[in-house]
This record gives sequence, structure tokens and C-alpha cells, in this order.
Amino acid sequence: MHTELNVDLEYTNLYDANAALVWIPPIEDFPPEMRQNVTDQSRFLILYDIAGLPIGHVPRGLAGAFRNIIELEGKITVLATGEPCPSFAPWPAPEATGGGHSM
Repeated sequence: MHTELNVDLEYTNLYDANAALVWIPPIEDFPPEMRQNVTDQSRFLILYDIAGLPIGHVPRGLAGAFRNIIELEGKITVLATGEPCPSFAPWPAPEATGGGHSM
């Protein structure tokens, strides 16, 4: 199953005016038989727990372009086509500037 994820600007980010978040759709957008699917075994989370929440940031290198598109067109969606996986270099480490570490 492919899932459309919404992208929206992170208006409360004081450090990056272009920051954008990727959001899981609301639970109603998923078929009932998927709502109990395990999304994170180590944390005992199911789809119902994370629906409607942000799941990550748009990489900094794309965020400025995404901001322009959102301001002009009003909406961006991305398509999740596979299993989630961690980001790797060249993205900044979590504790580095732009790496997503909360101050």
C-alpha cells in the first residue's frame, strides 16, 4: 500500500524559517484492518497511536523549495512506497545545526 503524507511548514521553528514537517494522515484515512498494525515494536506503537502526528522533517536542502511551493500552490504531499528507514549522510547529525535536535 502506498500512503500519501502531507508536508506543511513548521511555523514554530525559530531556527529555520524554511523548516517543513511530514505528517502521517489521520486514522480515518486508513482502512480499519490496518489501524492496529504495529509501527514500532520497541515502543509498542500501533498505527492508531501515530496517526495525525508528524514523523519527520523535510531535509534542509529541499525545505526552501518546498516552502516556495507551499506558499504558491498551498499543498505538497509525498508518497510513502516502502518501509520506513533512517536517513543517512549527508544529513546533519541530530545534535548538529539543522539536524533536528530540540534546543
